[in-house]
Amino acid sequence: MQSPQVEVEASEIFESETPKRQWVLFKVKSPAVFEARKYGFPTIADDNIRTSGDTVQRPDPEVTPGIPELLDGIKTVAMIAAAGIGLGLFLKIVRK
Repeated sequence: MQSPQVEVEASEIFESETPKRQWVLFKVKSPAVFEARKYGFPTIADDNIRTSGDTVQRPDPEVTPGIPELLDGIKTVAMIAAAGIGLGLFLKIVRK
């Protein structure tokens, strides 16, 4: 990606990862067309960034409840509703 408009300052290749990826730190010296479909979208880095390890890592995504947790929640609501209905019927019988 070297050109008169772009100067590569650092590059790291991660061949053991799937898919293989490459991290590149470059300086844009003059307006340049960036091929995002080929290279991905660039991020503007400050002067403290010199390696991929200097970049901010995103946190692990929060785990959203899956089907088992959803079913447990539905069971709990159903049991509370059934208890309420049962109590209502009991009170109705007792009042007679």
